[in-house]
Amino acid sequence: MTDIGISGYGDRPSWEVSHGESYLQAITGRFDGPGVYLLDEAEGPLSFHSALLLLNHLRDLVTIPTRR
Repeated sequence: MTDIGISGYGDRPSWEVSHGESYLQAITGRFDGPGVYLLDEAEGPLSFHSALLLLNHLRDLVTIPTRR
C-alpha cells in the first residue's frame, strides 16, 4: 500500500523490508486508537523481537486514555 501512496502502512516500501517488517509496519500504522482488532496468529510472520514490539504496541493501545 505504501508503494501506491496509501498512508498507514509504514515509511518503507515493501521491497525494502521483510514480510514480518511490512506486517508490523501495517499493524502499527493502522492500529492507532481505540477499536476492535481481530488478529489470527498475529505473531506468525514476526521475529521474536518484532513480536515483542507488537505486544508493546497493543499494550499501548489498551492504555490510551479514552475521551469522554
